[in-house]
Amino acid sequence: MPIHRRRITEPGVRPTISSEIKREYVYLFGLIEPLTGDNFMLELPGLETATMQVFLDEFSRQDPESWHIILMDNASAHTTGQLKVAENIVFLYLPACAPELNPIERFWKELKDWLSDYEPPTMKEMSKLISEGLKSFTKKAMSSITSFEYLMKAWESANA
Repeated sequence: MPIHRRRITEPGVRPTISSEIKREYVYLFGLIEPLTGDNFMLELPGLETATMQVFLDEFSRQDPESWHIILMDNASAHTTGQLKVAENIVFLYLPACAPELNPIERFWKELKDWLSDYEPPTMKEMSKLISEGLKSFTKKAMSSITSFEYLMKAWESANA
């Protein structure tokens, strides 16, 4: 998106802008295991129930034998009763409006900071850049970014 600054014009005359702002969106769905840094990411065209269902179906196929506990925020696409959740997946919902409690939010910030150094002109190039950015984070880095102290203490007490 181009950066526009204020323009000086006659009183009552609106300045003309030489470029039109066009927005396109892509959504990156992701899960990161805080202890190991194992992750599952999927780029999808929207954030709605249908795309959330695609993400959950693909994730549950990756490791159908294991139980997965997923921390979720209260986004409507996450809480709808229309989702068909596999038997090996359990959701734990975080309080509304508390992204600081969600470990993956810290990872999204790191990825966005990495992406801010680039200005891809097309969504295709943005997708390539996102893939490159995801590869630049090692499992160890992902683990350290998402290993919140409260989660690690809960894990230790549950396995004691």
